[in-house]
Amino acid sequence: MKRYVLGALLVAALATTAVAHADNQDDDFVALVAAQNIPGTPEQWIASGRAACNNYGSYALLVQQIHLQESGLSQDQANRVISDGIEVYCPDKEGALRLPEDFNH
Repeated sequence: MKRYVLGALLVAALATTAVAHADNQDDDFVALVAAQNIPGTPEQWIASGRAACNNYGSYALLVQQIHLQESGLSQDQANRVISDGIEVYCPDKEGALRLPEDFNH
């Protein structure tokens, strides 16, 4: 019984740490995007930033950029959301592939 209780406590502690880390990343990303006066809500920005990591290295990243532009962002703003998302949420991927110059700011 003690093992189950200790195991449950350990799982809860690890889950709390992961959530806190995600919250810090989200806060950092929202601050970065908000400082650039990019229109949208924090929830939209976070979803786009996280999607950039999932889409990195595939044509889905280009589709994401087009979708962001169709939602009202300029090309520069869309590129910044994507590049900032990669920088904050998956920095290990940053620079792993050459992005078009438009993505760099």
